[in-house]
Amino acid sequence: VRATVASAPPPSGAVAAEVAAIYLGAGLGAPAGQPLRAPHYTVSAAALVGTVSRQGLWYGALCDCRHAAERHLHGGLAERCRDCACARYSGQRRARPGEASLAHGGVLLLDDLPEFPRASIEALAAVLRDGYSRIGAVEIPARCRVIATALPCPCGWSGTDRGCACTPDMRHRYTARVAAYSTRLGLS
Repeated sequence: VRATVASAPPPSGAVAAEVAAIYLGAGLGAPAGQPLRAPHYTVSAAALVGTVSRQGLWYGALCDCRHAAERHLHGGLAERCRDCACARYSGQRRARPGEASLAHGGVLLLDDLPEFPRASIEALAAVLRDGYSRIGAVEIPARCRVIATALPCPCGWSGTDRGCACTPDMRHRYTARVAAYSTRLGLS
């Protein structure tokens, strides 16, 4: 997966600008190629889709001194709009992009899919359906390809020389969870 993403061309045009803005809003450097995010299966729903915090930078905030339809990127460590230098957002809470938004224009790899918490999968499904993550009044783009992996059974030894130690009921529950998560995320 990593080799495929590394060999793919980087996003261009509007998507590249959105990716750069998202990474700036998260306080990270923009990726050189397509974004590849691979969160651990213990990730919370908030970390997967985004949250509001007093830390981090503001992405896509609206400024009082501009027309409401025009969006500004409030980035860097300054608390001021880069276009008009207003200080409207000093001390306010900020949107923090999640893994889905950080994978915008690239790939979100969900390794060992059945181990992810159901709440995280449900939150991610809503974000993937909408194409953006709504955090407070801010919409952060989150259009990415999702690649998920799963073992053949809970112990991971099915079909090997070592032999599987799982009961038929354990394998059934595991495959049912894989199927349910795959359907919920629209994976084929």
